[in-house]
Amino acid sequence: MTRLTMSEIKEVIRLRYINQLSIRQISVSTGIPKSTVSDYVNRFRITGLKAEELSSVSEDELYSRLFPERSMSLNRTFPMPDLDYIAREKRRKGVTWLLLWQEYKSVHPDGYNYTQFKEYCKKHISRLSPTMRQIYNAGEIMFVDYSGLTMDIVDRYTGEVSEAQIFVSALGASGAVFVHATESQKKESFILSHSLAFEYYGAVSKTVVPDNLKSAVTKHTRDVLTVNSSYSDMAKYYGCAVIPARPAKPQDKAKVEQAVQGIQRWVLAKLRNRLFNTVQELNSAIAAKSGADWTGNPVLIGHHFRN
Repeated sequence: MTRLTMSEIKEVIRLRYINQLSIRQISVSTGIPKSTVSDYVNRFRITGLKAEELSSVSEDELYSRLFPERSMSLNRTFPMPDLDYIAREKRRKGVTWLLLWQEYKSVHPDGYNYTQFKEYCKKHISRLSPTMRQIYNAGEIMFVDYSGLTMDIVDRYTGEVSEAQIFVSALGASGAVFVHATESQKKESFILSHSLAFEYYGAVSKTVVPDNLKSAVTKHTRDVLTVNSSYSDMAKYYGCAVIPARPAKPQDKAKVEQAVQGIQRWVLAKLRNRLFNTVQELNSAIAAKSGADWTGNPVLIGHHFRN
């Protein structure tokens, strides 16, 4: 049942007993589920109060009369579950919250109901496994990736359609974003996008964190990491290090994941119905949508994208 505020409860009672609306009409008027409206109406009827008396009844008194079971439980002390045991068992395959609660209730019949039991246990587990906050220093890391969303390029003479790839980079510390549309994800385009990103940022980051695409990584296992030779040469030329994200670990490059999502939602989606004959036209349009100045270079975007 949806829990209502006291003002919402009073409004439901007013509509039912003073305005004489039906349960369905009250639900439509207030947006409160019919089952919830019905429950509160029945609770008020049992209290023996009249709707006209609401103004003279304090909220505490009304609450205690509507929910006598909750008022009685305020002074009760419930047996706590063994939280460490619950945390261990929940990690085991096939073990559900319902099963753990049923086991708890078999030992403590007067214990917490399912919702409160689950809430206490989840809070305990979250304290055991806090989320790691990633902090970056200025100039330390540049994350790079390609957007999964591509843009169509239609040859003006043949009508042939190809897919332009959208390269995105984001700095770890500032979150500044650079975008570059290219004809493919081949190493030549991949490395060009990096060079232009460094030019845009006005510096080279100490490390570059790419995804595990072929232009960046030849092999990446637990024991072996082989960076594409051309990509490795680029890193040597610029004096930076390439540290690919771990396979299937998107948290390693969360900054650029967020940047890609922002580009897709706020730039590419707005251009979905435009016809582009060249990648250069696409870059120009992206620049205009992003608010960046177009100078004939690939699009440069220096602000954050947020969900």
